[in-house]
Amino acid sequence: MKVFLATICILILGLASYTVYVMNIWDIKTANFAILTLTLIALVFYAYQTFLIASVNKAKWERESILRATYSMEMAAQRDRFRDRTLFKLSNFSDVVVRAKVKCNFRIYGDQVESDHDEFEGNSIWTIFPYQINQGWFELTPLLAKKGRGLTPH
Repeated sequence: MKVFLATICILILGLASYTVYVMNIWDIKTANFAILTLTLIALVFYAYQTFLIASVNKAKWERESILRATYSMEMAAQRDRFRDRTLFKLSNFSDVVVRAKVKCNFRIYGDQVESDHDEFEGNSIWTIFPYQINQGWFELTPLLAKKGRGLTPH
């Protein structure tokens, strides 16, 4: 693009120089032609520089606005008191605010079980700000009890 722009500018400038200096014509028409030619060169240069600025801004926006959000589920400490507790984390490592609905789809031996917590049934919205980690937890014992099951002691 730069070579094309330079070629156009050189051709227009060369044509204007040829008309003005070689033909030695200095009337109002030639002066108007020279002024219009220089104006055209300035406008083409301005348009190209504006295009470059827009391209850089677009590339920066696309690079920085990539959503980098993750989630994880992990068992809490294996002490007797918390052995059925499961931690749920939503992490946002991007520059944008993330709003998420979490639907865990709990199943006990193939049967669907609904949690008592709206946060894990898709009924509430988690708002995660840039570079923030949100954490929640649920317990397995109430879910198992809904199907007449329980945890076996270890």
